[in-house]
Amino acid sequence: MQGVQALATALGGIAAGIGGLGIGGGLLLAGLMWGRDLQELAAQIIDFWPESGKLFSPEWIANFGDNPIDILGDNSTETGNQEVEELGPIANVGSLEGRSYYDVYSIACSGRAAAWTHNKNNIINNWLLRQPPTNNLISPLVGDYSQGLTENQKTIIRAEWYKYNPQPPPILTVDELGHQTSLRLTCARRNTTRLLGINWIPFLGEDDPRRVETYKSDKLLDWCAWADPEAWHGDYGDEEHNVLKVASPTPYNYVRRKNDAKIIISEYSFWAATP
Repeated sequence: MQGVQALATALGGIAAGIGGLGIGGGLLLAGLMWGRDLQELAAQIIDFWPESGKLFSPEWIANFGDNPIDILGDNSTETGNQEVEELGPIANVGSLEGRSYYDVYSIACSGRAAAWTHNKNNIINNWLLRQPPTNNLISPLVGDYSQGLTENQKTIIRAEWYKYNPQPPPILTVDELGHQTSLRLTCARRNTTRLLGINWIPFLGEDDPRRVETYKSDKLLDWCAWADPEAWHGDYGDEEHNVLKVASPTPYNYVRRKNDAKIIISEYSFWAATP
């Protein structure tokens, strides 16, 4: 019934013009954002109506007629991904070649978590190793510890470490990753329509992923969104025109966050504590 009502509203909304934008205007913008054939919308409208009931919701993305989480979930586990192949080998420890981008994401997440846990378990030892080797040191952080650290001094050191080393984000499931990818791609496409001068239509919604309630902050997730084939769809469908690259760095700098994520991947993939 939602689909039938939407079709009727679409015809009326299109006829009414911008003054009666409604669902109809939204469908026209959908075609613009996703590069789809507008002539096919009427035949497909019942199928692609989003489960959330809201067009442009993070759950509605990419292909009319398919559940976007299914699409992105399948993409994340497929091998032969261009962004993965461009990562290259991890020095002296292994290769990411031939893996899916979810594999890369989970390997980097695991290594990052292992490194954090290892450093957490060695906070005091690592702190002592960074101090000059003298028994007469007066540390500005904990005072005189020439006779050894007191429990209170150890508490201060641990608190300082946690302040600058928050626990890293956990590994997400395939479906959870798909939602975060769809959220970023949807916001990027909203942003690109504003770059085309359509910023006067409030129906487009939020284009800053961080302002969406379900957003999870993790630069590895930004790399995953960049690596997903749906980022290269529509009018941006060539290797130089990823929609995340086309989107403005304001309010969300996808390019910088993706580059930061590649450093994380390089540093933490196959991570192991050194003897």
